[in-house]
Amino acid sequence: MTRPPTAGAPTSLPTTAEAAALRLVAVDLDGTLLGHGVSVDPRFWSLADRLEERGVQLCAASGRQRHTLVEVFGGRLARMSLICDNGAFLEHRGQVLHAEVLGTEAVARTVRGMRDLPGFADRLAIAVSGPGTVLLETPSDAVAARAAGFFHSVVRVPDVLEGAADALKVSVYSADGVDAALLEGLHRTAPGYAVVQGHDHWADVTGAGTDKGAALRRLQLELGVTREQTAAFGDHLNDLGMLAAAGVSFAMGNAHPRAAAAARFRAPANTEAGVVRVLEELLDLMGPGTR
Repeated sequence: MTRPPTAGAPTSLPTTAEAAALRLVAVDLDGTLLGHGVSVDPRFWSLADRLEERGVQLCAASGRQRHTLVEVFGGRLARMSLICDNGAFLEHRGQVLHAEVLGTEAVARTVRGMRDLPGFADRLAIAVSGPGTVLLETPSDAVAARAAGFFHSVVRVPDVLEGAADALKVSVYSADGVDAALLEGLHRTAPGYAVVQGHDHWADVTGAGTDKGAALRRLQLELGVTREQTAAFGDHLNDLGMLAAAGVSFAMGNAHPRAAAAARFRAPANTEAGVVRVLEELLDLMGPGTR
C-alpha cells in the first residue's frame, strides 16, 4: 500500500484553535502509522502519552483483525479505542461498543460468488473474519502463504463455509492486486453490502453502511466528541469515510489519489514517519495542558 510520496509535498496544519480543540485522534495502520511490516516509529509512544495527558482519546482504525492491533499496541490498547475489520468492530477501552456481523446466509452467498471469480484457482484467496480466528481458503499454496501473512490468527481450511458462522467481513486477496474488474465482480457477488478496497491486494465485503467512518461517528457519539474535535490520518479507499468524519483530516504523502483529495491536509509518507511528525506539530500547537 506504500506509494511513492509526492516529491516535496509540504505538511499542512490546522489553526492553533483547531488543534487545541482536538479530543479524538483516529489513525489508520497500514500505509499510515506503520512503516515497513508492522513497525511503529519509537517516537509515537511518547506522543501517545502526551495526547492522553491532554485528554485526547487515541483510536486505532484498521481493516485488520483485533489480534493484529493487540500485537501492535500491546497493553496500551486497554486505554485506546479501536476500529477493526474496516468498521465492523468497535471497542473503547476494553468495552465492545458495536459488532456488525454478516449472517450465515450472507457469508455463504458471498463466498460462493468469490469462488466463481476469474483466477480463483491460482491467484485468489478468500478470508472469513470472525471475532477471533480468520479462516482462509485457496487452492494455491503460494497464494495462501502470501495472504496468511496479513493476519495474526489465521487457519487455512479446504472450505471456509465448513466452519464459518456469522462473520465480521469476508475478504478476497488477489496476488495480482485489486483492480476494477475484481471490485465489479464483488459488487455483483454481494449486492446491497459494502465493498471496499483497503489494500493494494485486498478487498472486503461488510454489512451495508459499514465502514471506518460510520464506526468513528458512533465513537464520537459515545464520547460526546464532535467532528470538529476529531483528527484522522489515512491513506487508502477504506479511509474515505473516516476522513470525512473528521474535521481535521490528513492524507499521507503516499495516499491513494482519492484519499488525498478527500483530506484537508497532507502529512509526509508513512515511510517518513508522517503521523509522528504531524502529531509532534499538533501537540506544539495545542500548547501546555492536562486533561
